[in-house]
Amino acid sequence: MKLKVGDLAPEFTLKNQNGENVSVSSFKGSNLLIYFYPADFTPHCTSQACNLRNNFDKLTEKEIKVIGISTNTSNKHKQFKEEYNLQFDLLADENGEVAALYDSISDVKFLGFTIGKFAKRNSFLVDKDGKIVKIMENVEPQTHSYEILHFFQ
Repeated sequence: MKLKVGDLAPEFTLKNQNGENVSVSSFKGSNLLIYFYPADFTPHCTSQACNLRNNFDKLTEKEIKVIGISTNTSNKHKQFKEEYNLQFDLLADENGEVAALYDSISDVKFLGFTIGKFAKRNSFLVDKDGKIVKIMENVEPQTHSYEILHFFQ
């Protein structure tokens, strides 16, 4: 069933870059950006993360918390976060189950065979009550934070 604006954000718990559990419910009372992205250290994913990093203070002023989710491991997330000085958690959804809950997973195929699963570049804005207030599909990496800030004006 496809998620829509007004739905409660599906609950999940994943490990962050430090191996600590992070649950979506722990953000209740805050606005939350859940952003899915394909992979650490790729050009568009790096651009997107850096765009959010560069505007993190403005997001914080609007009381917006940020979490990024991909199918990479916690260790790879740790390297990515440190390399680019990211201020927000990156969560490891190695089997793609959470991305699937959020309609944000795709199979990568080669010669007709599935060779892996990667998160789609989708984002979900969740309000302080845990409800989805905006769904952004195929996010533009370089302007992602501006779209979020515009929505919360």
